[in-house]
Amino acid sequence: MRDVVASHQRARWGGDDVVATARRVANVLTRWSAVRRVAYPSTYLEVALEELVHDPDAAVEEICAFVGLEPSDELRAGFGTVPGRGPRRPLLPA
Repeated sequence: MRDVVASHQRARWGGDDVVATARRVANVLTRWSAVRRVAYPSTYLEVALEELVHDPDAAVEEICAFVGLEPSDELRAGFGTVPGRGPRRPLLPA
């Protein structure tokens, strides 16, 4: 949660009160936890950022399978690009 709060603090809309930001983030996480307990697993997919960073191809395949799409070379080639700006920097050092 510390990383999320720090990220919110850096955002233009995040405010400068760390305690208020931490409470707001904790509230959102508590509400999401309550939704997860009653939601059907087939209605959402959680993908950890670590999965996207360490094995983006597997993450893309998992997402495609969840929404009923076949992963394509075109999709894989576009993963990690920013529309209008080209490729992102590599997520992991080569």
